[in-house]
Amino acid sequence: MIFDLAQDFHGALAAMPPDHPRHHMLGLLEEALRRDIHFIDRHPTTLFQCMWNRCWWYDCPEAAKYYVLPREMPLFPRLLRSLCRLLRRRKRQACSPHPPSTSPGTRLSLLMERAREMHKGRHPASPWLRSLRPPPLHLGTAQRAVFQGHTASVSGVAFSPDGARIASGSSDDTIRVWDVATSAQIQAFRGHDGIRSVAFSPDGKHVASGSWDKTVSIWDATTGALGEVLEGLRDWRENFVVFSPDSTCIVTAWGENAARVWDAGTGACLRTLEGHTGSVTSAAFSPDGGRSGGRIVSGSCDCTIRLWDAMTGACIRILEGHTGRICRQYGPTGSFCMFVG
Repeated sequence: MIFDLAQDFHGALAAMPPDHPRHHMLGLLEEALRRDIHFIDRHPTTLFQCMWNRCWWYDCPEAAKYYVLPREMPLFPRLLRSLCRLLRRRKRQACSPHPPSTSPGTRLSLLMERAREMHKGRHPASPWLRSLRPPPLHLGTAQRAVFQGHTASVSGVAFSPDGARIASGSSDDTIRVWDVATSAQIQAFRGHDGIRSVAFSPDGKHVASGSWDKTVSIWDATTGALGEVLEGLRDWRENFVVFSPDSTCIVTAWGENAARVWDAGTGACLRTLEGHTGSVTSAAFSPDGGRSGGRIVSGSCDCTIRLWDAMTGACIRILEGHTGRICRQYGPTGSFCMFVG
């Protein structure tokens, strides 16, 4: 039920014109709901309490004292004091976009106080647990949602092509698929020993996951059914898995000095890209890559990037110059994007 409420908030916000005077407040209410949505799902009676504690601290007068910076300034006292005043003003503005002096009726804290009075009138015996300080992260920041459910570290995440779902893999041996609009968990896949990486197929139909058990599993993104299992990998370190743009092939980098290309439909290894003198840490297809051709790029601990013919496996070019291992490459438009460590 709580996820249906989140969907209603999402739909109402999408339908409301951005310049509507209540658009910002509705967005804050949706954000507050999503911050605690998994806790509220387990404890439905805490809905009003969680919302009040999140929203009241957003712009209440009591919140101001939590943004006062220390008075002692060891260096350049005047300059630092001026900077602190500026930062304090910015933080207060971020917490209170509707100043009480100009528009008191639009303050979120006042809305919460009125809601509390109504709640108290209807349920006079209900307990009231008030937070005595603001939450660590106030509303109105860039954070849009928190997805909770994994019981161990998350080692891989991926958006679906339409941006409506997120897949996450964890060392708790699960892959979970989440609804972006509501933060609800849609699916949970189990069958690996420690997930290292996840990837959505470009058609959105499958999720591939790499694991410490030296296999890659391909799952139906809708039903969670296990499809092909890619076996024969020699190591579990630095594992990386990605689909080709046409969803027919998968390239993996698995800590050995080579990358491998697989048939996503049958699980057969099509070719091995050998030539690196250090562990291959990542690989990706070019935007035109797949069963019909294109290119594959791989990065390695040998500090080089190699460009391969996806059909033949022949090395086309070696790019040298980096002094550290290559961790990622190929942006979504096909441009090179490298992070060197």
